[in-house]
Amino acid sequence: MNTEIRRIVLLPRFTTFAGARTFHTEPFNVREFAYANLAVWRGTGIGTSPTFLMQMQESPDLKIWVSNGVSYSGSGETNQSHSFGLDWIRLVVTLAGIDPAFSCWSAGDFALRTPPSHGGGR
Repeated sequence: MNTEIRRIVLLPRFTTFAGARTFHTEPFNVREFAYANLAVWRGTGIGTSPTFLMQMQESPDLKIWVSNGVSYSGSGETNQSHSFGLDWIRLVVTLAGIDPAFSCWSAGDFALRTPPSHGGGR
């Protein structure tokens, strides 16, 4: 059986973040997806000693958020696979330095969960 894939944009091209702080994207329900192959692109930062870190967090209830252990910090494009254990995800972008700013984007191929087999033959 072929896995159905849906292409989903999490951060449109070219989303810009500015200021030394942490930003959270809107939560996205991933209950129907088993995993995603996510692409993240980050441009060169501006400011004094700018740093960029993007992490994915998961939540069972939109109140408690935990990092799934995968982060993106390099420039250019990075691709990684994520398995989903909880119902919700969000991206967290943390900028540091003096007056930092970065442009980035993120999109992924999300694989639908295979429905359980109900047995029984014809």
